[in-house]
Amino acid sequence: MNNEMIITISAIVASYVTVFKSFNLVDTKFLPLVALMIAAVFVLVPNVVYEKLVLISTIGLGAAGVYQMTKRNL
Repeated sequence: MNNEMIITISAIVASYVTVFKSFNLVDTKFLPLVALMIAAVFVLVPNVVYEKLVLISTIGLGAAGVYQMTKRNL
């Protein structure tokens, strides 16, 4: 695992934790555990699956962020 992958996973995990937090899906005291579990999924899956997860996450979280920004500005 290279530095680029680590940075990518960190950003995606932070985004997913923010989603969990904003929807109150778990108590805030468990958010670090959620972050570890999400990171474990990205690290432990085969490379082909990892690439698809990164692609899906980037598109999905990016679209959600753009929607939030436009919703606030309207």
